[in-house]
Amino acid sequence: TLTVLQIPSCANGLAACDVGNTGPGGGIVFYVQAGGGTFACGLNLASTCKYLEAAPTNWNGAGGDPLRSWATDVNGNRTTLVAGAVREAIGSGYQNSVDAVNQTGNVSATSAPVLARSYAGGSKSDWYLPSYDELHQLWTQRVTVGGFREGWYWTSHNAAAGARVIFFPTGSTNGISDKHCECNPVRPIRAFG
Repeated sequence: TLTVLQIPSCANGLAACDVGNTGPGGGIVFYVQAGGGTFACGLNLASTCKYLEAAPTNWNGAGGDPLRSWATDVNGNRTTLVAGAVREAIGSGYQNSVDAVNQTGNVSATSAPVLARSYAGGSKSDWYLPSYDELHQLWTQRVTVGGFREGWYWTSHNAAAGARVIFFPTGSTNGISDKHCECNPVRPIRAFG
């Protein structure tokens, strides 16, 4: 019987990760919690994580991050606050995205949160649209991660008629875009560790 030993790496979860490593989902690690600590993540922020990875450049199979609206035009979704999707902190994008996906009628992949949640890179089912602070960290590592369009990228943080956005490549952070605008790109991320 031949035993195959795995070389410890970030990608197989057998070693610590650094920014720029390939993560377990096949994306690029862009955030490592300082001091070896953890942050709250996952459903109801009930788990702890150490790292964030971004989907790779070709994540959607068509090259380039796709443009989507934030909400579908059903039941007034494009002008209705998703009360649960208002968190900004590192680790909160997953819960924001779940809340947005669960908005009545928001089931189409034309919705940015639904599209991000439907990505299954690396056979992982926990991808999501980043929170505001997560997207800001992604912007700081935009060169390391690569493949970004010029434009206002969606976050999972919303208000009644808009959602927070950050402009790539300049990092302007004062943007709110109408949820109906099908002009903003989507890049899924996931928390792990």
